[in-house]
Amino acid sequence: MKTSHYALAIAATLCAHTAQAQQDQIIQFKRGHNAAVMVGEVKGYNKTYVFNARQGQKATVTLTPIGSNASPLSFSLYSYCGGAEFGQTLSIETTNWRGILPCTDQYSIDVSPDQNGIKNNYRLKYTLKVKIQ
Repeated sequence: MKTSHYALAIAATLCAHTAQAQQDQIIQFKRGHNAAVMVGEVKGYNKTYVFNARQGQKATVTLTPIGSNASPLSFSLYSYCGGAEFGQTLSIETTNWRGILPCTDQYSIDVSPDQNGIKNNYRLKYTLKVKIQ
């Protein structure tokens, strides 16, 4: 009986990680281009984008709502230098960020509504632009 509970716990954990991985969207820059634009939407909670960049590159991230959103949107930017499990916060709850990236590794952008948007489960559309130089 203990074995089946253990197996169920492992299965539930794997499903949760799979669901999270499916939600993350990889930002890929087209060959010869230094910017990418994504059009997306969040409903309730955040949407995560991930990209790779090199130490010392200049990055600009801009979030623009589409239409008359019922709730404000913002993003937070995290770096995962040295394969860190938890990201170091580079920016939190903003719509524009510009800076120099601290390491050659993976970065993530979490787009999220404010508490009112989460509470009311609003569907909010946006454009996210990431530029790397």
